[in-house]
Amino acid sequence: MVCLPGWSQAAGQFLPIAEQLSSEFQVVGVDHRGHGRSSQPAGGYRLHRLAADLREVLIDLDLDDVTLLGHSMGVAVVWAYVDLFGTDRVTRLVLADQRPTLVRQPEWSDDQARVAGGTQTFAQLADMCRRLRSDEGWDTLVEVLGHMTSPRLPADRFQALVETNRATTNATRAALWFDQCTKDWRDLIPTIEVPTLVVHGLGSMIPIECQQWVADSIAGAQFATMPAESGGSHFAFWENPALFAEIVGAFLNPG
Repeated sequence: MVCLPGWSQAAGQFLPIAEQLSSEFQVVGVDHRGHGRSSQPAGGYRLHRLAADLREVLIDLDLDDVTLLGHSMGVAVVWAYVDLFGTDRVTRLVLADQRPTLVRQPEWSDDQARVAGGTQTFAQLADMCRRLRSDEGWDTLVEVLGHMTSPRLPADRFQALVETNRATTNATRAALWFDQCTKDWRDLIPTIEVPTLVVHGLGSMIPIECQQWVADSIAGAQFATMPAESGGSHFAFWENPALFAEIVGAFLNPG
């Protein structure tokens, strides 16, 4: 199982999941370029470049029969990988809480926006990128993470999550926020043919309607939810790794 963290995050967040599942599976975490312990190249902060980086990792480590587990932007990297390379070396997917698109088209109704996941206007996108690039970039990130986690998450656990973002620069965050927000994966998602699990936290800021749409659009996909009161935020795997690992383990090893 190869784990891909979300926007600005680091693969070390998956260590509790690895501890839960490593008795049955080889678990590998990948820091995207400019994140965690990876290098900081001057460019390439686009989803398809991150997918190409992932491809190089799979080849260099000679990994086959892979389950890709993506969280948030990590899911979009999975979709970019499928767009470029199909499902070569990949046999299963776990998609944890990512929208098919993040920007709302002006003509959409509220219901259409929730199903697509696009609840952010173009003006809000531009303002977010401006704030991320500015001297207030770090404070903006911390504010965003506060909206992505449960109010009941202990302060020390929230701070530990925040600290995993230290290596990522403001410029990298802004570039990848823009790139992921301006992608629309709704044409690609229904083409996925490998067994897929979609996991959603019921306390997440992401509309459940778009997560249900992702699951419904992939033939045979399973859809699992985590209760809000059990750490089911956007960072459900961080807040309740035992329950998250139980759900993923049941998908990987049914029966």
